[in-house]
Amino acid sequence: MKTKIYVPLLVIALVCMVVWAAYAQGSRSNPGRQAWEYKALVYLSTGPRPGLYEDGKLLPGSPTPISRAPELGAEGWELVAVTGTESGTYGYWFKRPK
Repeated sequence: MKTKIYVPLLVIALVCMVVWAAYAQGSRSNPGRQAWEYKALVYLSTGPRPGLYEDGKLLPGSPTPISRAPELGAEGWELVAVTGTESGTYGYWFKRPK
């Protein structure tokens, strides 16, 4: 007699768990992969046109990477890497979410 009562309760509990799991999966926000945009600052201390290049274009005046960093930070750019060579060329690599 007790077995007859437990079987429907077990079925109801399993159905409730399946419905709850399906609801939880559907309500979870899944934004997908984060998209990024990138920026490169290259500082040439020697060569035919020394100066600071931003995304391949020479910046007017004589800015330094340090003077440009606060502006880029305010725009949401994050410094992720710095590279350098013995010839005095330095690369500063930035990224931010799109």
